[in-house]
Amino acid sequence: MERRRGNVCSSIHPACHRAAVLSAPRAISRDFHVYVVDIPGHGGSEHDPELYSGAVLGELFADFIAGVVGEQAIVSGHSSGGLIAAWLAASRPEVVAALVLEDPPFFSSVLPAAEKTTNHVDLATTAHAYLAQHSPGSGPPGLPGPPAADPSAADQPAADPSEADPRAADFVAYYAEHTPMLDMFGDLGPRMRAQALAQRAADTAQPVRWALMPPVLNEYFRGMGDYDPRFGQAFFDGSFHDHFDHALTLAAISAPTLLIHCNWFRDEDGVLMAAMSGEDAEQARDLIPDVRFERVDSGHSFHFEHPRRYARLLRGFAADTVGEVDLLD
Repeated sequence: MERRRGNVCSSIHPACHRAAVLSAPRAISRDFHVYVVDIPGHGGSEHDPELYSGAVLGELFADFIAGVVGEQAIVSGHSSGGLIAAWLAASRPEVVAALVLEDPPFFSSVLPAAEKTTNHVDLATTAHAYLAQHSPGSGPPGLPGPPAADPSAADQPAADPSEADPRAADFVAYYAEHTPMLDMFGDLGPRMRAQALAQRAADTAQPVRWALMPPVLNEYFRGMGDYDPRFGQAFFDGSFHDHFDHALTLAAISAPTLLIHCNWFRDEDGVLMAAMSGEDAEQARDLIPDVRFERVDSGHSFHFEHPRRYARLLRGFAADTVGEVDLLD
């Protein structure tokens, strides 16, 4: 088998983002040949709920590396993209030269623990409530932001949320109107909701953007216009983890792995306001056979908030672990 010096990185983005706006590749493009594609359910990729599980997505990305990249790659994944990357590395090790896992929600995203996480109470529950309203027979389509359905009532499931038409109404407007995340801004929250709804009513082709808000919040909304809420439903009902055991997956990873853990805390209701708790991160660290662990002082999007630090970390890890790689037939 032919070999050459490895400098290819394939990056898997998180939920509600898209390849065209992902900042991680820009941070490392001077050192690596970077491939980024939209995860199904995002951007220009297929919107098909049959694909929305870690195992299926991992197999798709492995096929992409084998068929398009053509050589073993450093596979990096952020958040839910890290879950996909971990499954890929464990199940298709022949395509992976090294693995970078940026703050993935190991263990915390699996039910029932997931019910006490910010992703579940926010994006997953809001997506579920939206789909419940827009399933066949649930009401008239075409509203920019339906005023009903408090996401807290999402324990009343749709007859079959997977049959909902995600284009029946504007999910971005619905999310902006109902997300509990904006409540964290106190008195500014209602004004932010009103601004978001006004922007969507004026032009749904443009992402929601708030002046003087944390850039990471605007980055989150940039990718939401092409997001399929049925992807969120897969986390709400747990189907994303079909045939995907986190502990078994992590223990089966043979590639050298960089595990990055960002800041975390629990709110007054015990909800994990992060991807992984300290206990989750330690469990993941103990299970991965060949792991380098980095605890970073950063919010969830380390590569976006601190791109230079992220690039230095990835460069150093690659220099230490990746030599020649196999070219794939």
